[in-house]
Amino acid sequence: MITLDRATKKQAALSRALDLRIRKPVPRAVVTWARDHLGLPQSDIRRMKKLYDKVMDETITQEESTELDGLLEACAAMDLLRARMVMDTAGKAKARRE
Repeated sequence: MITLDRATKKQAALSRALDLRIRKPVPRAVVTWARDHLGLPQSDIRRMKKLYDKVMDETITQEESTELDGLLEACAAMDLLRARMVMDTAGKAKARRE
């Protein structure tokens, strides 16, 4: 299962990495692959759903809550990376057409 260390230095490094602009156009095939394949494994998604059910039932433990936070952070980071790649590539393609 994917988990993220919640150390402040690692969070700061991830934030800086997500804020970087992509300097070269990303090939369309890479953007397509990232959109279709960059994400949590199905086993982690199923685990996240089980943990959500425990949240709704108010039976989640502190350890499970920490696990869910890590899964959510990993999922959000991958979503941001995919979005950044698609947005930068689309913006550069539009600029070339103009």
